[in-house]
Amino acid sequence: MEDTNKIISTEPVLDIYTELQDKYYEVRCKRDAVSLIHQQLNNESNKFNKIIIFLSLFTGFLETLKFQLNLTNKEKYGTATTNTAGICPIFLSTLIAIISSLIKFKKYPETMELLTTALIKLNNVINKIRSLQECLHYAPLTETKKTYKDVILTDYRTALLEIESSIYPSIRHKFFNKAQYNIIRQLKNDIKYNNKIKKILNSNDTTIIGIDEISNNTEEKNISED
Repeated sequence: MEDTNKIISTEPVLDIYTELQDKYYEVRCKRDAVSLIHQQLNNESNKFNKIIIFLSLFTGFLETLKFQLNLTNKEKYGTATTNTAGICPIFLSTLIAIISSLIKFKKYPETMELLTTALIKLNNVINKIRSLQECLHYAPLTETKKTYKDVILTDYRTALLEIESSIYPSIRHKFFNKAQYNIIRQLKNDIKYNNKIKKILNSNDTTIIGIDEISNNTEEKNISED
């Protein structure tokens, strides 16, 4: 009895246009998420640095005030005032040291440098995807697919490894959601804007003349007011 079972092997069909579009928004989302994380770390670092600058200046002011007014004289100002004048600079210096140690513990410069490197790589991938999309209808399909496979996907994997090695999964999840929300909102705004532009361009001549007349009347009114 002959075996009638047949195995059909077919290669997966790759729609390069759809693939590039999907990969573009995927990389863009990751790029925006990394940028948001970098922005938050930069804001936190700047906040701590401003506090250190303020405390350092205030400590110098207290030291100058203590010597100018001779606040160390117990007979003139009493024990409480002289002790306070001596303790306040020490307390502020200790607080500055604590904040500086916290900044070193959080490793703000190192983390932001890693994120900056990841941003550069992600921007590079986005730029290559855009270039390939622009040349999609002019270059041979086999050459386009080869460029996508050998260049874009290789750079994409390198950038992805950079992100995964420098950002914790919980933080990635949080900021990826924010980036996705921002992209969706921006796309909706772009669609509304394009629809309004099409409506204006498809309108009749009288409507366009009316808009021009309104614009001219507004300009003449502004000139007369000046």
